Amino acid sequence: MDTASEISVQTQAALITEKHDLSSALATIGFDLLHAVSTIFPAMFNLTFVMVLIGLGSYLGAYAKWSRAPGEVEKMPLKSVLFGGAASFLCVPFFSSVIHIEYASIMLPIELGKTPQFVQHALLLISISGIASYLGYAMLDGIADKVLRKEIEEETEERKKQAEQIFKQQKQLRAKMLYLEAVTTAESAEKTKSENLLKSALKAIDEAVSIYSEDKTTQEYYQSSVHKAYILKRLNRVQDALQIVNDQLEAGWKNPITLYNKACYLYLLLQDKQAGTDAIKELIRTAITLPADTDNHRKKQEILRDRVSAGEEPDIAGLFDEQERAEIAVLGRPN
Repeated sequence: MDTASEISVQTQAALITEKHDLSSALATIGFDLLHAVSTIFPAMFNLTFVMVLIGLGSYLGAYAKWSRAPGEVEKMPLKSVLFGGAASFLCVPFFSSVIHIEYASIMLPIELGKTPQFVQHALLLISISGIASYLGYAMLDGIADKVLRKEIEEETEERKKQAEQIFKQQKQLRAKMLYLEAVTTAESAEKTKSENLLKSALKAIDEAVSIYSEDKTTQEYYQSSVHKAYILKRLNRVQDALQIVNDQLEAGWKNPITLYNKACYLYLLLQDKQAGTDAIKELIRTAITLPADTDNHRKKQEILRDRVSAGEEPDIAGLFDEQERAEIAVLGRPN
């Protein structure tokens, strides 16, 4: 055999060997694929079967919950079915671990003699999925009720606060109007010498003070109380006016106006105008020299000093002699 023939024979032998190896490889792959399919297909089929059982149970649970809801529509909404299914698929694995469902008993095909176990555990799985679906709805309703209740409570509380704020603003506005009414009515009474107008002014200022008394630390309460005392003095109820001033001093309202008013009311109540006036005089001097905390009080002090030194205050007429008034004229003035 020549060299060319020998090479040709070797080549053919190599090709035959490669074909044989390829056929063997393809056969092996086909066998493995067939084995994989034969293994995976039953597993996927059984998984699908279990999911169908869970889906059936979830539908029954959703239907049971939906049918009890008031005002339900004729057909159960798709979202109810989907929610029931979601609740079941989430809860069934947990429930089954507690109740111990034997999934092997509901695998297809059914083994010989295992039909009772298959039926028992299949129904148990349907029951558990139905319960999970029903409880899922109940839990959602409970959460929704709590959220809604909380929102309602918050909204109610907010509306209550708003109503209280509006009511408070209305009361404050009414108190201001009553105060202005009392001031203007008292001024008219002073011009006309009308006691009835003074009584009307007292009625208005009484209501204003009552409203402001909810917070006795406010300037509005103090001012309305001062004006009430003034009206009471004009009605010859000086003792009542003095009580208001004493209450103001106890509450910390120590300022030139309060001290001066107290001195005036004490002097008006004094039976013997010539005796026991030293304390009253000292109160007036203190009112004029007390360090003022506001520009308004400082201006009031200057007016009081000038009027007292000039003898122009009718409530304390005759209290100071000429020398004392001259001394008062320089009180509080810069050196």
